[in-house]
Amino acid sequence: MKPLPTAYMAWLMMELWCAGCAASRRPSAPDVGAVVVPLLPAAPTVPAWTPQPPSPKLHIHVLDVNQGSATLIVTPSTQHAVLIDAGPRGAGEKAVLPALDNRLWSFRDIELMVVTHYDADHIGGADEVMAQVHVNRLMDHGDHAYWLERKGLEMAQYDAAMQATTIPLDFDETIDGVRFQCLARNNQTRFDEASDEVAPDSGNDNPNSVALLVSWEGFELYIAGDQTGSTEERLVEHVPDVDVFVMNHHGSSSRGSNGAAFLDALGPEVAVASMGQHKGHQHPDSEPIDHLLSLGAAVFITNANPYSAAASGIPEERVLDHEPSDYDGAIVIEVDAAAGEYTVQVGDARVTPRFPVGG
Repeated sequence: MKPLPTAYMAWLMMELWCAGCAASRRPSAPDVGAVVVPLLPAAPTVPAWTPQPPSPKLHIHVLDVNQGSATLIVTPSTQHAVLIDAGPRGAGEKAVLPALDNRLWSFRDIELMVVTHYDADHIGGADEVMAQVHVNRLMDHGDHAYWLERKGLEMAQYDAAMQATTIPLDFDETIDGVRFQCLARNNQTRFDEASDEVAPDSGNDNPNSVALLVSWEGFELYIAGDQTGSTEERLVEHVPDVDVFVMNHHGSSSRGSNGAAFLDALGPEVAVASMGQHKGHQHPDSEPIDHLLSLGAAVFITNANPYSAAASGIPEERVLDHEPSDYDGAIVIEVDAAAGEYTVQVGDARVTPRFPVGG
């Protein structure tokens, strides 16, 4: 037999290969008795869970400095600290510095420090703070050399730093989303007409106190040192409803502080009196406390004071320090804008009342 031609052999092999490919694509009949398992649709892919960071919060710490005032504000990013007053001598080291360095944050500088006026229970601790922490900007109502001498205060750190920035009446600045506005200082308000301008009080520094409105995402705080009726009366038509009011002059009614018309204008949901056990001052006074309660405000105080009938009537859970001989932390207001609410925590209390922002 003659061998097949090469071209024919190539054609034959190609045909056989194509037939095999077709057979491989043709479904085969199942064996008799075999179990056919249907194919199930693929399970949906579940994305990996990623923990969400907590929503930013504004922190306001009304510190226990016994008789005096110091309030620390930490902005929502926890990257900036603002200090309003520093309490009496000793409180800077024992109350303010620990508040700046704890498990939540550790500040080595203060973005803004505002001293409302030159009474020793508001400025006395400033040197102790400034000796340990750098203050980027220091502001007060002005005339610092006059008042330091008049008050007999030896404030080397403070005096050296005040080369000096008097807070302007139109001060309006935002730090990390938190707005700080000056409403009054040196016995003047930002709303005074030129013809109504009142000279600074050179005999008593309380009327010269710096008044600040602090705002963030609908929440508003009013704080003004030992502000008296002199400027309160001129602000009645201009202040907004606020959420929290750090009471003027430790809750006193002296020289018209915390007047009824002013409290009505503020309409605070929460009021905090920063005061100590002091027989001479007997803070807070009954008149403003009773009026705030009649407005439906929740009133908190930093220290028990048996010399004050009003303080004795405050519920125990709203009193920070029942034995005011040391420094027991702070009344902490924590504002959660995302939730539309804020809490007020008294020291280490487990129960933290909640209030609606703008309520």
